[in-house]
Parts: sequence; structure tokens; C-alpha cells
Amino acid sequence: MLLEVEALETRVVPAGTPNIWAGAAAANWSTGSNWSLGHAPTATEIATFNNTDTNSPTIDASAVLNLSGIAIQTGYTGTLDDTANNIAVTLGTDGFAQAGGTFKTASSGKFQVAGDFTISGGTFTDNNIVTFTGVVRRM
Repeated sequence: MLLEVEALETRVVPAGTPNIWAGAAAANWSTGSNWSLGHAPTATEIATFNNTDTNSPTIDASAVLNLSGIAIQTGYTGTLDDTANNIAVTLGTDGFAQAGGTFKTASSGKFQVAGDFTISGGTFTDNNIVTFTGVVRRM
């Protein structure tokens, strides 16, 4: 009897819970009703942007961007622009994954990514220093 061994896939399971953007055009990031979980994303959640709502959030002065990660999926056509209020962005183990849309970092303040930083689509504009402790990928 001959046994065959099949290679297994490498899979990464997100640590955070997705909290999906559902806001109107120019709606504030910090307003709970603009998110699928009824509150702005927290440190244990992934701020997720997909094609179900392509409106651009306003990253307002009350926004807290200390998150498990940010996922901007294929089909999202909006813009996340942090240049007006320069909010510090700290991302945990779920890191930053961009496949669509536009992300603009603050001109001051920090943008730290502990997990992987992956761009496979869309536009990422770095206006300041970005700190990575995970893997950086441009696909």
C-alpha cells in the first residue's frame, strides 16, 4: 500500500472581529451608528471597508484609531483621509490590508503597524513616518 502526503495550505486567521463601515457620505468615523457592530472599531476589532458601502468616512477629531487592523477590500472605492485631524493610527496583529480605495496618512502623528502591511490594490499615500514591526508586502 502506497501512501501519499498532500501539502497543506498556510492560513492566517484574523485575531480581531470585523466591524464594517456602513456610514453615509462624509459621516464621522467616531459615530457608532456608522459601523456594523453599533460602535466605532476598538483595539480588538478590524475596521473593514468593502463594496456594501463605498462612502468615505470623515476621520474626525474624536476618532480613536487604536485597532486590531484595517482591511480595505476589493470593490471599496472611498477614501480614508487622516490629513485633516492627524489622528495617530496604531494597528495590532491584524495589521493593514488594502485591496481597493485610497488611504492617506496624517502629516503628523504616528502610523504604527504591528501585524503585516499588505497592499494589493488601491492607493496608499504616506505623509509621515510609518513604523512596521510585521511583514511588508506589495502584491
